[in-house]
Amino acid sequence: MSAEPDTESRARPSSRVGARLVLSLASGRVAFRVVTYGSGIILLAAWGEEDFNRYAAAAGPMLWLTGLVAAGPEKAALKLVPRSRRTRGDLVMPLRSLCAYLPVPFVTAVAVAVVVAPESTPTLWLAAAAGQIVLGCTLVAIALFRALGRPGRDVAHYLTLSAATAVAVGLTYVTRPSPVVYLAGLLALTAVLNTILVRGLPRYPVTGVRRARRLLAGTAVLMGLPEVLPTAATSLLYVELALTRHAGDSGLLFLALSGWSLLTAVSYFLQRAFQPATSLRVTGEGAVKARERAFLIARVTVGLTVVWLALAVTVLPTDLATARPLWFMAVFLLAHAPAHALASYSAFLLENVSATGLRTSAVGAATGTAAVIGTGALTVPLGGAPGAICALAAMELAVGLNIWLRLRSARRKPATEEGE
Repeated sequence: MSAEPDTESRARPSSRVGARLVLSLASGRVAFRVVTYGSGIILLAAWGEEDFNRYAAAAGPMLWLTGLVAAGPEKAALKLVPRSRRTRGDLVMPLRSLCAYLPVPFVTAVAVAVVVAPESTPTLWLAAAAGQIVLGCTLVAIALFRALGRPGRDVAHYLTLSAATAVAVGLTYVTRPSPVVYLAGLLALTAVLNTILVRGLPRYPVTGVRRARRLLAGTAVLMGLPEVLPTAATSLLYVELALTRHAGDSGLLFLALSGWSLLTAVSYFLQRAFQPATSLRVTGEGAVKARERAFLIARVTVGLTVVWLALAVTVLPTDLATARPLWFMAVFLLAHAPAHALASYSAFLLENVSATGLRTSAVGAATGTAAVIGTGALTVPLGGAPGAICALAAMELAVGLNIWLRLRSARRKPATEEGE
């Protein structure tokens, strides 16, 4: 092995998370989420119901692409980079390249499409997809700054993202451009910020240790699945909705899930904020305690979800659900928030413990995605947007059951998990 490069001999980024850091990180994310998810109301007022439904039908199914690009690499960086020393370049530089080069073909394709067919539906969908992909790259770049011990850059860039989105929404309300022009403009702003972020990231020597890159790739895939697959399942509900007589509910579902996403983003934020510290803490005896806690939380999650589903099935045929007021949709989702938060936390604990925990979490997400799609095939034609919300709970039920049963079986075996 070669000697450790000078840049790699620096002290590890601090994994300590204090109240001041959490509050500062939260300020940037809350601002971004409020602007992003609150923009739906303003866009509805600017465009009217017809154009907003058209926008929601394109934007909704593409939301999962942000998670596809960002979730795994972001979580892998926050888990692995604080632990790394000599191989830091093997972890950081591939992610830097991802952020630098992945947006290029998508931004180029949108630019060409806007010139050739500016108001076509394919252009609208392409712009929506490209916007989410570039946003995902931007979030990975921001995470790299924090993984490298620079949380101040994290806050500043989230606030900048918030300001860029607010400007785009404000201009849309004043000038009334089409949904395609709005998405293309927002894409341009995000791409510029992403370029600035990438140029500001430090460069590290690459040692060429293949094991480090394999570890990065495997960790990114397994840690990303528990977030990517639920988001993909939600996006597929828009497709199922569009294929039914309730296709006009797309805008309502988009607004309701915007509020839901604001709440779920809180749990994901807390996981990101504490992940470097958790990754270092859940080793040795800490791993045993983490698995036991995940087991108990999963059991509670299953119980809460079963009760919620029983109540939801009772309410779905009523006149209130049929009328579909937005406040009813919000309450409907809010009642399920505790189960979602618990399922997410249980999976978070496991995926930071070991490779086995990562696989358990990923399998739960895959099973849950299939459950959401299958349930939605039944509930969406019956209840429209409220039926889609019912289907979402199948994810927490599947994740909770998978973790509970897997850990209950492991508790009976004397052998320890692999990878501890």
